[in-house]
Amino acid sequence: MWTSATNAAAVALSSARLDLRSATPWLREGAFAADSAQLAEIAEAVDVLPLAASALVKAYSPRADADDQFAEAPAVAWTCCGDACGSVYAPDTTVAEAVVRAGNPISARLSSARGGCAAGPALAEWLGALEASSARRVLDADAYVTAGNARASASLGWHIDDVDVLLVMLRGSKRFRVAGRAVGSAMAVTHRLTAGDAIYVPRLCFHAGGMATEAAESTMLSVALRPHDCGDDCDGADPDATAAVAQWRRARRAVLTRRALQNSWAWAATEAGGAALRSELGGGALGRECGRFLRPARCDLR
Repeated sequence: MWTSATNAAAVALSSARLDLRSATPWLREGAFAADSAQLAEIAEAVDVLPLAASALVKAYSPRADADDQFAEAPAVAWTCCGDACGSVYAPDTTVAEAVVRAGNPISARLSSARGGCAAGPALAEWLGALEASSARRVLDADAYVTAGNARASASLGWHIDDVDVLLVMLRGSKRFRVAGRAVGSAMAVTHRLTAGDAIYVPRLCFHAGGMATEAAESTMLSVALRPHDCGDDCDGADPDATAAVAQWRRARRAVLTRRALQNSWAWAATEAGGAALRSELGGGALGRECGRFLRPARCDLR
């Protein structure tokens, strides 16, 4: 059994080597390999967590195509919060039981700045040590869990967040990809994560986890970090980034209404796809909404 003192030391040593203020995405294989006992204990705590103890649970749809889709899709099969999860499964159903019954990946909120940690002391101590060693405050933490019987490991398709995110694989393996801040931009990371690996995704960088055609058992921790550069009044996400995410949602809806456009990251990455997106979405009022997400003729990661 590990102690909070050894945990804090291990996390401090691991996170000290990581740039959690980077403007560009990165992958560090084995970044938290020294913390393997802690990661395993956190994964076990996730398994036995009752759904009713989580502030937010999502089951992802087998139709979610994380490989290629970037426009709006039926990615979520069902969502529940706290005691309301009893309307989906029995009130004492755990995350491990639910993910097997669902047959597709599930995400569960484990910790939040306002609501405390639902997944027990192991995660609370790990997150506290991460905050102390990185000088980044944790906003919330979620587990993304895929069972061995899953039909796919995909959760959301290509999307952006309004917070910086640290991903740490606790157990198993899962493919993850990160690109730049424009649709169809070049890949910065494409990797099958295994236990101890970490990926950092700065806010507004497109990313996608899992695959629509294969699955492996896995538990991944997703840690949302408070912006380090938006001032003392920024208590949660960066307001400018939150506004940009809302713009992107409107832009992706526009993609679905135009026959000349395809809901495909691979297509958007081609010269013809990029030109079509700029032609259809780059002008007038729509251009003011969508322009920031359209890559120029020569893709620039930043």
